[in-house]
Amino acid sequence: MANILAVDDNIELCKLIRTALERDGHRVETRLSGAELTEQLCHWADCILLDVMMPGEDGFAVCRRIRGLTDAPIPVSYTHLRAHET
Repeated sequence: MANILAVDDNIELCKLIRTALERDGHRVETRLSGAELTEQLCHWADCILLDVMMPGEDGFAVCRRIRGLTDAPIPVSYTHLRAHET
């Protein structure tokens, strides 16, 4: 199965992503910000899920930084979930 890295500032969403993907047999690492990423972790990942709207360094900036760390063709998927007030 795949090594999947999820980066999202919402800890509950990170837990949900980990649970769902591990249930399907994937190895999952989660981080709460792009600042927590290391070159080694980026090389480990087969796929990276990035939240677009993180405080500080957003998902687009994190992606640019990851692309600068590795020449490996790592697929990156942007995620953004917004809770709507009722």
